Amino acid sequence: MNLKQYFQELKRRHVVKSGIAYLVVAWLTTQVLSIIIPAFELSPSLLKTSIIILTIGFPIWLIFSWIYDLTPEGLKKTEDIEFDAEASANKNVKLNRIIIGALSIAVILLVYNQFRLTDSFETEMAAATKVDSRNSIAILPFINMSSDDDNAFFTEGMHEDVLNKLAGIKELKVIARTSVLPYRNYEGSLDSLGNKLGVKYILEGSVRRFENQIKISTNLIEAATGTSLWSNSYDRTIDNVFKLQSEIAQEITQTLKTTLSPKENNNLNAVPTTVIDAYDNFVKARNILNGYYNVEDLNKAMDYLKTAVGFDSNFIEGWGLLANAYSELYEFALDFDDKSVSVKAKINADEAIAKLEAIDADNVYTLRAKGYYQNMVLEDPIAALQSFDKALEAFPNDSSTLMYQAVIYMYLSQSDKALDNMERAYAIDNQNGMVRLYLKMGYTYSRKYEKLIPLIKAYYKEDPEKTHYEVEMNYYQFLIDGKISSFEALENSIANLQITDRCNLRVVKDNKMVVAMFNQDFNSYIDNWLGAWDSHHKDHGNWSCPQIINDELNQANLMLKNDRAEEASQILAQAIEAVERPINEMSMCVYNKAVYDPKLDYLSGNKELAKEKFYKDLPRVMNLTRYPRGSVERSVLLETADMVATEDVYNIYKQVISKPSSIVGLETVCANPWIYPNLLKDENFMAEVKQDGRFVDFLKINNFL
Repeated sequence: MNLKQYFQELKRRHVVKSGIAYLVVAWLTTQVLSIIIPAFELSPSLLKTSIIILTIGFPIWLIFSWIYDLTPEGLKKTEDIEFDAEASANKNVKLNRIIIGALSIAVILLVYNQFRLTDSFETEMAAATKVDSRNSIAILPFINMSSDDDNAFFTEGMHEDVLNKLAGIKELKVIARTSVLPYRNYEGSLDSLGNKLGVKYILEGSVRRFENQIKISTNLIEAATGTSLWSNSYDRTIDNVFKLQSEIAQEITQTLKTTLSPKENNNLNAVPTTVIDAYDNFVKARNILNGYYNVEDLNKAMDYLKTAVGFDSNFIEGWGLLANAYSELYEFALDFDDKSVSVKAKINADEAIAKLEAIDADNVYTLRAKGYYQNMVLEDPIAALQSFDKALEAFPNDSSTLMYQAVIYMYLSQSDKALDNMERAYAIDNQNGMVRLYLKMGYTYSRKYEKLIPLIKAYYKEDPEKTHYEVEMNYYQFLIDGKISSFEALENSIANLQITDRCNLRVVKDNKMVVAMFNQDFNSYIDNWLGAWDSHHKDHGNWSCPQIINDELNQANLMLKNDRAEEASQILAQAIEAVERPINEMSMCVYNKAVYDPKLDYLSGNKELAKEKFYKDLPRVMNLTRYPRGSVERSVLLETADMVATEDVYNIYKQVISKPSSIVGLETVCANPWIYPNLLKDENFMAEVKQDGRFVDFLKINNFL
């Protein structure tokens, strides 16, 4: 039989179309399974097994199609059947229908399956930023029109106070101050800005202050159309500034047809102080505390606040902010060698809280200050949550209180409530760097990577100069599925990465380590290693937190294993020197150095001492509830356990991952096997890996399984 006759015979026996029909149905089967398996939480290995069976079945099906034919009388050998052109044509039509029908269904399922994982969360996150069904408003920073730049603080104070009055109204969604600050002097599309901030309306304003006179111009605009709904100009004396703030807020609520409760109406008309000097000093302090500050800045703000309440002893907002500052100083100074700082701060905080309760125990500023005081000073998180709940009833659009509550919920191992608070804060303050950081951190420490990836994607879209985001997205996708293709995507994103000024080098370094270790390209990685030690020291007054020191120690460990002892010894010497440094006022990320002492001793050759220190500190770290300190220290602890406590490493791993907030999980261990070589040898852990199924093929290919 020549080639032409062979193809004619294939056509006559319908082998080609039968093969196409098989492939289409097989593809349809895999699409259905890819939806059913995660929905019913079945083992991921079921899909792999199905694909293998379908692949093996394909050549068998082709052979079967060549030998046999389905006739009205049943299954018969093709060579025993006399060729019937009409029957053959009918069979062709049936096969075409099967192919087209199955292909159509498969395409629909493919599209659905492609977007279903991200759609749900992107919809959820969009709900946080899309135009709200309530009346929603963003109050852009007022423009300072004063000839004297020293009056800029007054303009900022007017903006924040008008915003705060409106933020106390439940019917309004008011975007937080931190999220509107980047749009000072904004000249772009209001429609685009409205979509980005998730609001229907935008208020613009300007302030001019000259001696005892102030002039304020305001304009309320519908974001989608750019239509001005209301505008006004006010000329007042400085003595009437608080009545003016209330008047502007009242006119906005009337224009937006907002219903106010009697309490909300009273709050709108409330006058915080009648003393302008008290207000000026309060605003100067608040401007300091609204930004990033150290202890020196905190003390300066407290001086302004003490002056403010000196001018007006019943200025409740001034006392509230002063009480917060004392509470914060107390908690921060607990780690100082000079204990007199924290002792004095507590005495001052006690007095400020007593004064607030004497003025008005139910005032929102009293309730907020009590919440901070109860948590930071009295270490009573339950009472703090209750105070914050009452404060949020009166001031529902307060992202800072929502975030502080979230941290307490994490402390209490209530991660779901914590994330709910973080998402609520993000809904009204999605441009706030701390809100964005804590939401990202919350998803990471809860290992909710399916929510984390769309969030990072949104951040990357807003700030494409942060090129490390692409690397992060690929890494977290690898943690989700453990697929070889996901690892290759991570590898490619690192290879093609463009380093920018806004790129996080620590993220790049950590992921370069992941790729280099699997590729056994240690020397290339080490030669091109990007460290974050120097920059981190500079930002923290020559103090370095355990996360950074731990990175360096992991780096030293790799160097020791790859015959680069001299370079490793330099890192170890630097780490030892860093451990001896006293905590100072710039030491923002303070952790207990005892957690990484054992690893440092082990790498320095003091293995018995390392083991002794490790077991001594183990109970403290396991019971540490401070967030995120507990999660960070336990991750360092587990890495050290793999070095110094190999016989207990699996049990320690189980204790670590049992915590509601844990950076470590099965997937992070599988993605970093050189950090946990002994844990990966443990038969109990490997049984978990095989049962989980995600990383089995990947670890086999890389000879870890």
